[in-house]
Amino acid sequence: MKTHKGNRLKVQNVYRDLFSVLYIVVSLLLFVLWLIDIAINKDQSLQLDLFSGRMNNFLADFTNPTGYCAFRSPYDNIAYADFLHKQYPPFAYIFFWLFSKFSWKMESYYAENRFIRMYQEPFFLFMLFLTFIICGIAIFELIRQNKTGSQLMRNGVAFSALLSFPVFFTIGTGNNTLFAAIFTMIYLFWYDSSNRYQREIALISLAAAAATKLAPAIFGILLLYEKRWKDALRTIIYGVVLGVLPFCVFGGGIRYNLPLWIRNLRMAVEGHSPFEGCSIAALIAGFIPHALDSESARMSILLINYVFCAFLLVLAPIYRHRWETVLAVSIVVLSIQGQSWYYCLLYMVPFIIMFLNEENFSLRCLCIWVAIIVMMSPYMFFSNILRSKVFLCIFLSWLIMEGVRQLLRLRCDQLR
Repeated sequence: MKTHKGNRLKVQNVYRDLFSVLYIVVSLLLFVLWLIDIAINKDQSLQLDLFSGRMNNFLADFTNPTGYCAFRSPYDNIAYADFLHKQYPPFAYIFFWLFSKFSWKMESYYAENRFIRMYQEPFFLFMLFLTFIICGIAIFELIRQNKTGSQLMRNGVAFSALLSFPVFFTIGTGNNTLFAAIFTMIYLFWYDSSNRYQREIALISLAAAAATKLAPAIFGILLLYEKRWKDALRTIIYGVVLGVLPFCVFGGGIRYNLPLWIRNLRMAVEGHSPFEGCSIAALIAGFIPHALDSESARMSILLINYVFCAFLLVLAPIYRHRWETVLAVSIVVLSIQGQSWYYCLLYMVPFIIMFLNEENFSLRCLCIWVAIIVMMSPYMFFSNILRSKVFLCIFLSWLIMEGVRQLLRLRCDQLR
């Protein structure tokens, strides 16, 4: 009996190491193919479809908020875009306001009523590169320190994760999801640490992630699953502090800016389409011809999206493996937003590392590995829309089947 269990454990460890090695090899190979295709076909390469607008709006999600914040009036600023594009929480805008100090031609951008050329300023570009380098090192270290296995394997997985579709897409747009994702990684890797200081940093990081992009607040449900009520309460307090006090930095303070932010946020929810990107709503809409032609059809798809999200949150605590729980909550985070564009896939990185760390692997986990490769590959085998359909279908199928299995198992245990 012991020999049988020992052999089974060895097989599972072989699968774990094999999946990690294959992830590294395949990821690096796809990155090389991506570079070769662009080098050969140049601006005609289909691989440029990886970027938003084929890089026609390069770094727009960074330069535009920097411009809005330059004079400490992001929420009532009428420059360039409507109010629905000025909906970030104040904690996020503080960073952009500080970064605006590195641009020395702000008045000319306001005169042109556009900020896209801001990255052409040498010092601004230098500081932008420095920021991305620091973020890249942070992601690399978080993955390396939390991946199991040899030093070479840990470094390989971390390096491969940086050369991925979500990272490239996020840097290409300059979206601040990059910062929210780093805070989220710290939380997900450390919230159950045996070190109490790391646990506290994890709670603060979750609050910072939510104060940057709101949606990561959903990850706080992991604390509720474990009945860590005090930790949840402290996280809420941290969130309120980071979510409200930064209003004081901007002209008019909390009383003036809070109502404007709520107005802009409401306009953003109404103005951005939830049927694009990598959400469950986008997946459903993509399978139904003319699904968005009528308001009733749109509302039906949104209802199904929220029902799916609720179902995943109910199933999440009963899964056998931690990576399944984190995957379920991560998909909810992707689907609960007003618009889940591809930079949101950075929230999936902790799940990937937990999956590759799994000690109870079976061959059927290969389908999850394939979905991860499809999701992370920089090489464009097909459109981003089809890419999302493939990996979401695999993830959701797995979560539903495993969730039902666990429910039936729990029911059978109750009847015995």
